[in-house]
Amino acid sequence: MLALDDAALARICIGASRIPRGQRRRWLRKIADELDGDRAKQRHAARQAHHRQRQRAGARVYRLELADRVMEDVLTALVSYGRLSEADTLKRAAVERALVEIIPTSAAAS
Repeated sequence: MLALDDAALARICIGASRIPRGQRRRWLRKIADELDGDRAKQRHAARQAHHRQRQRAGARVYRLELADRVMEDVLTALVSYGRLSEADTLKRAAVERALVEIIPTSAAAS
């Protein structure tokens, strides 16, 4: 494990602020992986194993880019049908669970 003093941490934060916001997470993860070595390889191996397990099970993960207005309509519908509380609309995991519950996930359901 690498110990950083305040000055080194400040330099990393300043550097991160110069990276475009959409790329910052990936940039910081890359730095952490380079500094962390073996742990990064273990995390990568675990992600790959999970990916292969999903593939064998015939499942896929899809990322969707939705306009805010569209997502507001989806959230409103989930709340109005009792699938999600208003408080849970702010929680990504809760929204994902609610969407998974309403989308058929097996060939028998189609």
